[in-house]
This record gives sequence, C-alpha cells and structure tokens, in this order.
Amino acid sequence: MLSNTTQTTSSSGAPTVKRVVREIQSLLRSVAAAGDIIDAADTLAPTHPELAEFLRVYGAGRTADAVTHYQSHQN
Repeated sequence: MLSNTTQTTSSSGAPTVKRVVREIQSLLRSVAAAGDIIDAADTLAPTHPELAEFLRVYGAGRTADAVTHYQSHQN
C-alpha cells in the first residue's frame, strides 16, 4: 500500500522510476517465487548474463537496488 507521502508520478504526470521498478517486480513475482527466479537466473547466467542480472535484481532483489539498476541503464 502506498502512503500519502509516496509520490507515484512525476510533475509531468509520468510514473516515477520507483513506481516502474515496483511494477516490474510485481509482475515477475506474480509469475514465480524468488527462489525459482534465482534458479532461472543461474541457468541463464553462462550464456545470458545481462538477463540473469535482470532476473536477480528485479525478481528477488530489493527495490532500492532495482531502482539503482534501472537508473544505470537509462540513456
């Protein structure tokens, strides 16, 4: 549940980075448990390390870490 002090959109009306990240996390976590996501990431890691990192960070990681990851991949 969002508190009254949590901003969910920017002044332009676009969703905040934190909101986008939480939506991604929610979607992944609705598909599989964190342990299953980590197992999938481990399987992908040798051939697709970037996808494995994505799964780990967004599927089983903390929101703050996912926000940092998201921001580091913006142009």
